[in-house]
Parts: sequence; C-alpha cells; structure tokens
Amino acid sequence: MSMPPADGIFGFPDPNTNEADFQAAIVERIRTAFPLLKAGVRVERYLALKLGHHDLKIDGTSVVKTVKGRLDVVVFDGAAPLLLVELKAPHVHITDEDVEQGLSYARLHKPMVPLVLVTNGSSAGTRVVRTYDGAAMEADTLETKALGSILQSASVLAASAVEGSIRTLLGSDPVVWRGILNRWNTEAIGSRTGEIGDFRQPIVQDFLIPRDAALAAREHLVGGATVVVLHGEPLSGVTCALVQIAGLLGDEPCAYIDAANTGDVLQFIAARLSRELQTGVSKDDLRHWLNTAQVLPSLTLIIDGVPLGVTEELLYNATAGRLRLVFGFNSRAYATLRTLPGRSEETSISRVAKAIELTDLTLPEFERAQDLLLKQFNAVFLPGSEIVADLRRPRTLRLVASHLAGQRPRPDITAERSNVNLSIIPAIPVYRAFEQASSRFTVDPRLKHDLSRLAAAYLEDVRVNGDNPERISETYGTPSIDPYLLEASLGETRIGRLSDQGFIHWIDTTVLGPRLVVRLPEVLSHHISILLTRELDGVAVEDIAGTLGDLVNLSSYLPYGDLCLAAAIARVDEPTRLGAVIDYLLNREPQESHLGEGSVIEVLITDRAPVRVHFGDGMNEPVMDDLQPWLILSHLAAIRLNGDDSKPSLNMSILAGIGNFSGQLYVPPPTTLNEIPGFHFHEVDGLGKIPCRQAGIFEPVLQALYLHALRHPDEFDRLVDYAIKEKKPFLVWRLWTVAALLKTLASPHVSAVGMRANAALSNWWNRTQGRFSVTNDI
Repeated sequence: MSMPPADGIFGFPDPNTNEADFQAAIVERIRTAFPLLKAGVRVERYLALKLGHHDLKIDGTSVVKTVKGRLDVVVFDGAAPLLLVELKAPHVHITDEDVEQGLSYARLHKPMVPLVLVTNGSSAGTRVVRTYDGAAMEADTLETKALGSILQSASVLAASAVEGSIRTLLGSDPVVWRGILNRWNTEAIGSRTGEIGDFRQPIVQDFLIPRDAALAAREHLVGGATVVVLHGEPLSGVTCALVQIAGLLGDEPCAYIDAANTGDVLQFIAARLSRELQTGVSKDDLRHWLNTAQVLPSLTLIIDGVPLGVTEELLYNATAGRLRLVFGFNSRAYATLRTLPGRSEETSISRVAKAIELTDLTLPEFERAQDLLLKQFNAVFLPGSEIVADLRRPRTLRLVASHLAGQRPRPDITAERSNVNLSIIPAIPVYRAFEQASSRFTVDPRLKHDLSRLAAAYLEDVRVNGDNPERISETYGTPSIDPYLLEASLGETRIGRLSDQGFIHWIDTTVLGPRLVVRLPEVLSHHISILLTRELDGVAVEDIAGTLGDLVNLSSYLPYGDLCLAAAIARVDEPTRLGAVIDYLLNREPQESHLGEGSVIEVLITDRAPVRVHFGDGMNEPVMDDLQPWLILSHLAAIRLNGDDSKPSLNMSILAGIGNFSGQLYVPPPTTLNEIPGFHFHEVDGLGKIPCRQAGIFEPVLQALYLHALRHPDEFDRLVDYAIKEKKPFLVWRLWTVAALLKTLASPHVSAVGMRANAALSNWWNRTQGRFSVTNDI
C-alpha cells in the first residue's frame, strides 16, 4: 500500500509525519469540534485497553483505520486522560454504533477516559457523551466545573457497564479480537513446543522445516477456499505445518486450537473468553457474532485434530462465509471422516474441503532442512544424502537433530570459505538409528512389549507368506500383517492399543484383502533385530551356516532387512560365533546372471502398480543376483566390531573383501516413480561402468569405509596399499571416492591420511586405467 499524501487521508493528519506536527494537527481538528478544549493538552495515538486478564495496545492512527475514514486518539491533561476522540472523515455519517464503540474504548481504557468525542468535522456531525452513563453533552457549552464533575463520576462506573463495553468491542472491533487471539496462539503453540530432544512435544522452535503444504493452504485460503484439510501420517509434521499456516496468515485473525484438549470448539472459545475477560460469554454470543458477519469476516480457526460435537456447525458457518477452517488430521482419520459410517456416500467435509496431503519432504524442503542443521548445529550430511529416502522423513531429521544437540560438538571438516568447523552426519541409516527411534517414539514399557509381540507376529507372517509374489507387489514399501494371524498372536486388546497409538492401521488390498499396516517400520525393525539376535545366539557355531542362510533369505522380505540383520549380528558377543557369521557372508558373493529374450521383470514402486518390463529380441542384460549377504556386510562394517587390536580388524577384513565388488552394492529403497534416483556412470575399458565419484556416498560400503577411516586411519592407509598392490580397481575407485572427503577433515591425522591416499590412488588410476567416457544410467 502506498503512503498517504502529506495532508493525510480524507483530510486526516499523516500519522507518519513528525510527532510535533501530528500533535498540532490533531489538536486543531479536535478544537474545531470542541471549542472549550484547554491549552497544553497532548494527544496519545495508542489506546491502552484492559479486557479482563488481557492488556491490549491498539494503534488508533494506523493506516488500516485511516483508509476506512476513522482515526482514534486519547487527549491527556498531564497524566490524566480527558477525552477519547474518534475522528471521522467528512463524508462519514455519525451513528449510534460509532458512539457506542467509542464508549467501549473509553470504559476499558487504563485509566478510564471520562468523555467521548465523535466528530466528522461538522457541527451536525459532532457528538460528546459522558463515559460513565452515556449521556449526551454539548461540546460548545461544556464548562470547567462540569468537566470536574465528570472526572469524579468516571471512578464509579458500574461493573455492568464494563461488561457491556467488552461485549460491544468483541462484537464490533476486529482489532480487539486479533489482540486476544494472538495471545491465545502464543500460549497454545508454546504449550506444544519443546526442546529438540523432547519428543513429547511436536514442535521445536528452532527446528521448524518450512513446508510447501503450508504455502499451498495459504494459497487456497487467498483463492477463496473456506475449508482446508491438511493430513498426513503420524509424525509427518502436520502440527508444525499448521503452526506455519498461522504464521503465514500475518495480521489476519486466526486461532490455533488443539482439538485433543478442547472438546467442543465453540464452547472452548466461549469458556475461555468468559474466564479471561471476567464476563459471561456463551456459545450463543459466538453464534451471534458469527451470524452478524461484521466482526471477523476473515477469522480462521486452525484446528489440530478431530473436534468433538460441532464439526457440522463449523462447516456450515464456513460455507456461509462467516469464518474459515483449516483442519489438521491423521490421514487415516481423514479417510474415515470422508464417508458416512458404513456407506460410500461423501460427508460434507469431503465435499467442501480442499485437501492437502503432507508427504515426505520434497528435495527443496530437504534442502531447507539441511540449512537448518547447518545454522543450528554447524552440521552437514555426507555427499549423496539427497537420494537417501529416510532423510526425507521429518521424524528422521528430528532424530538426527536431537542426536546433534545431545552430543559434544566434534568438528569434522573445515568449510573452505568461512573457515568454520562443521560436523559431518552419516546419511545412510546405521543400526543405532533404530534403537534411537524406538527409545524416542515408544516410551511406555507396555507399548514396547506390544511392539515386541507385533515383531514376532510379523516374522511369522513373513516366514509363511514372505515369498508370495502377490504379497510382495501389493504391500511393497508398506510392511503389513495378516489380521487373522495378528489377532491370534496379540489379541484384540493389544491390537487396539497399537492402533490407538498410531502404530498400525487397516488397509484393503485387491488380492490379499484386509491387512494391518505397520506405520513406523524403523521401530518394527528394531524389535525384529532383537528377535533375530536371539536366534543366532541359540544355535551352535557349527550349525550357524544353516540358520544364517535362512535369516539372510528372510531379511529380503523385512523392512530395512539388510540393516536389520546387520544390527542383530552386531549384538553377537562371542568372537568365534561372530567370525563364523562374517566368513559365511563373505563366501556368499553375488553372482552375475543375464536377462535374455522373453524375460519379464516388475519394477516395484509405491505410488502405482508395478511396472512390467518385457525383454525383446537380442537382449542379454547382465544382472547381479543375491546382493543381500554383501549388503548386510556393508552395514556390519560400519559398526565397531570386536577384534584383536594386534591384527587387522574384522571391519578391515570385510571392507577388503566386498570393496572390490564390480557392481553397485546398492538397492533403491521403496519410493515413487519420480523419486527413483539416477546416477552418472563412467565407461572404463576393461572394467565396464563405474559410478561417478561425484555421486557421493550412496553405497553403504562407501559410508562404512568413511566411518572406519575416522576410527582407524592407519587401517585405511593399509587398505590403500593393499588395493594398489593387489590391483583391485573397484576397491581403488571406492577408496579414492572416500579419500577426497577425508582430506578436507579437521583432524590433522585423518586429513593427512586422506591427502596421501588421494594422491596415491589418483596416480595409480591414471597410470593403469587412463581416461574414461561418461554415460548416464538410471
């Protein structure tokens, strides 16, 4: 909005001029209508109102007021308020409602203002009234003696008049409402805000990832929508997005309401107004104010959860244009609310609402989250983090942030430009992440026991039906359980508790029928890994191969199966048993096979049916079978394993064995078609395709090499010598990728190792492999 001209708007003095000129101009306007105004008075443009427990400060000269042809000020005689003045533009007719509102301001002012002047500059358009009884006075005959009497009478204003003033302002002035609602929002949002490690609270003040869904909701409201529904899975950040919507509404009046703690929304608002304003306000008062459509035509209620009792009434008022609604729901709750119970007919909320689903973070949103981690913790992920699906989940990023907040800062790398030490965060989940998720999200011991029983039932289901192709394709990326098996194993009480806590929910599949889906697969995998450790510990060392072979095959059908089994193996304390496990897995080297003419594969994705690919004439594509054992080893090598310090560690033995694998030790996680990652590859004569080193740390084995170098830089040195001496080109390539990162670290020893390794590996590669071409593969 452009600023008003020098002579103001509608003849009002410009509020942005210097204070002396503004005071003089206002006093001149008032003296025209009120000739007996004494000399030496001053004008205060801010009205200090007391509404019950609320102290409001209102700018009576704001541009918003002046463009509406109105300006409010208080005239003071020394420290005592004398006159509340409401100046109207010359074209504005003075009404009883104008006088009543001026009286309400005067009665609620601290201290009370004895007289009210409402004028449009003409004698016919000037009215003066006493505050304490509302009686009309003659502006041009009001003597000093009469003024003294009025000042004394102001102190005996009845409580009933104050109550009426509050009601008048609530029913006529959006400014008063905004002041009250802003305080409510501050308190309500503050009550749900905690420290980064306090997972009882959904909001973290300094780690609020800006969501595109909040902007989309704002755009819907600006575009005329009266009902918006924001829904997502548990821990997807619905509450945080609602708070962002409240912030995006700016000066527009809005109220954030936690439905879980309020019940009937209208009754809650009425009761709170009654308590805080110290006057009776009923639901009928609220209904009247909404029906008059004069108070808050742009009021937005932001309701977090399913409100009780008055949803239809709220929707009716919204569709009638009396307010706007933004609901935040669990996706399953919203699915239930969209249809009438037991029928397929749409409900009113389904018909009128603009629905926005809060999904995992988009790439721009993830980049904003990275900016927050950098700003708050001086921390960055390893290169390649943008393709790690887990990092797109807000709950995972909060776990990462809470871990950073709880540890002593450990500088890993020096930023080239700012010379600031940064901490490096491993991007690919490690098994400790499962433990952390379980401890943060499942505090109740009874719930932990229920989840352990759920894990046992899931394992049983997978053992019986895991390799069923229909089960794999219909539930890909969504761990689910046969409900009959779960009911027999857990019973209805446990199933009810898990459902109420949001850990399981019902879905209907085309072939398998109803299934129970597990919502937090990382927590499920933690409890499964504990059960798998017990199985490994319960078998004799000489029989370990048979048991481990079954578990490796089983892990292919588990969520995070490779990492889950690696976590189970890491808990094995007996060195002989652990050594036997590692030897077995190393001997299960992936084998190359070929897909020829007539072969059919299905590409599994989470947002649509599997994509079937048929291989035609002359096709003979190489593929690697059975990556699972070496994927398990990749995760295992990232864990500190037992071993004799005088010998190469078990980690080094694993990395030396799997590091020279010619293919990619990587399986894309369940994702949508658009989010399937793509990589750049180099075509090297005699070796085939090798991923570009700029692709980052996308293989778990690369991250294991990096982490092992931090703990044992001397062993990394030995791995480099081994790879060069034994002419292991794929191991050289992986070590070279990692060395480029190590040389930038703040640790002098690790950095020196990285620089030596980078030089030696680069020199060997250029001498033996020469230049290469670049291709793009998906």
